[in-house]
Amino acid sequence: ASNTAFSDYKISQRTTIEDVSSEVTIWAKGVRERRETKMDFGAENMEGVSPEMIASMMPPSLTTISQCDLKQDVTLNDKAKLFFIDYYDWSAVPAEKLARRPAQKVVIKGTVTISSTVTDSGKRQTMFGLPARWLKTVRSFESSADSCDGAANMRMEEEGWYVDLQLNRQSCPVAIPPAPDAGGCRPRVIVKSAQDGGFFLEGTTTTYQDGKKVMTTKLETTALSKAPLDQALFEVPKD
Repeated sequence: ASNTAFSDYKISQRTTIEDVSSEVTIWAKGVRERRETKMDFGAENMEGVSPEMIASMMPPSLTTISQCDLKQDVTLNDKAKLFFIDYYDWSAVPAEKLARRPAQKVVIKGTVTISSTVTDSGKRQTMFGLPARWLKTVRSFESSADSCDGAANMRMEEEGWYVDLQLNRQSCPVAIPPAPDAGGCRPRVIVKSAQDGGFFLEGTTTTYQDGKKVMTTKLETTALSKAPLDQALFEVPKD
């Protein structure tokens, strides 16, 4: 199947763990991208708590705008009317500051075997104007006993609706100097299988650690649009 690609797009996805939800909305236009994240702790969890207390507990809703053409990312705090610029090129950092970060040796110990398999249920429907398939994707990560953190086995079972969709911005090649190697211990990676079901629109992900269920995450796509977007969404507001 061929993937559908949007030039301008907006997508919102809500992730829920227990009663706590977070919603990420991404707008993209050309080489720029806007990303907003909001948290929701659930009305039942806030019963009896004053609105003032809830407001103080909620983390600020931050917005990040990637401006590849200007070689910078901007983080906005609309409530405080503040913004912060993070430049792509840190080569201008004084040498004496870079020298404070000592080089660390990278040690390779053991292996981690990665596999991904996809099973098609045969169920079909149309979602956001796209043909969707109900699939089950199983990803496993198995570390050997002689690896950095010892033997471990993690499995993620992802089941739900998938579509053929590419949400890519236009190419904006930027020469970014590589960051100093952090060093440390790493395993040798072995890829056993790498099947891919496509873009995950809706469903659940259940995570297991050493055979024991750790958590279940619910994913829901609440909006998907390819309508043209206003350039002002990708600029710092004048105020």
